[in-house]
Amino acid sequence: MKKLDNVLFSASSELVKPAARRLLKLSSLLRAELGKIMTRELETPRNVLLTISQIEIPSDYSQAKVGLSVIPFAQGRAVLDLVVAARPELQKFINQRLNTYRVPRLVFYLDDTAEKTDSLNRLLDKLN
Repeated sequence: MKKLDNVLFSASSELVKPAARRLLKLSSLLRAELGKIMTRELETPRNVLLTISQIEIPSDYSQAKVGLSVIPFAQGRAVLDLVVAARPELQKFINQRLNTYRVPRLVFYLDDTAEKTDSLNRLLDKLN
């Protein structure tokens, strides 16, 4: 996404409508704030990397589906359970930090895209 003369264009060079621009800004802000809060407030197991891989917000701002990527993959379920248990506190922090009319409800899920990519790469390596 690039900005030219106060108009946002997507990668496909289409004009991004104001409503979509607000969703993109909210998603970006939510990712940044949630990342800060999770770093400060969550106690993840040692040697575990937790990242926010994506955030999906519908046009009615009702909820934010937050995709979490966990490395090592074997710890994914345990870390997701930890984050889901802390969701009320995370939601409270987000509600206080965001100055928007409607703050989306946080819904967390385990994004296994990296794990699938890794297993596909291993399969391709076996073929070579």
